[in-house]
Amino acid sequence: MGSDRKMKDQGLRKRAFRLEPSCDVCRRRKSRCDGIQASGQKCSVCLYADLDCTYAAAIFGRRVSMKQTVEGLETKLAASEALVRQLRTQLADSQSSPSSSVFNQESSSHTTPVQPAPLYVVQTTLRSLSAPTPPSNEEDLYHTEMARDVRLHSFSLTEAIYR
Repeated sequence: MGSDRKMKDQGLRKRAFRLEPSCDVCRRRKSRCDGIQASGQKCSVCLYADLDCTYAAAIFGRRVSMKQTVEGLETKLAASEALVRQLRTQLADSQSSPSSSVFNQESSSHTTPVQPAPLYVVQTTLRSLSAPTPPSNEEDLYHTEMARDVRLHSFSLTEAIYR
């Protein structure tokens, strides 16, 4: 009888222990956590390592169903597509309207167009990506050719070693 009660007590302790989630550090280490979130005290692992004993709030709730996940992703996708459409129309409007080529007349020879900052950044980035690369000088060409030759010789040396 005493052994039955002892086994029953151990089973209850295990169930009770499993009700408390592990802290973030113990979960990452995949080790058993002896801390209790409600007490506000650190578990022994966090105490020894002098770390914050935190509990992520997201894991306590029920798992999100696949349907909820898909719906959330669809919402984010729709918002992203709407933003892309908005930026495209702003870009098209700024390229076609005469007001987009208005320059700041008060500044000296270095003038910049007056446009919304994010749109201006996108336009200048696209222009710089599509601009042709400047011609290289002879020294750059020489170094590029030397690097190519070294690579070719190192590959042939590697092939000779492993044959």
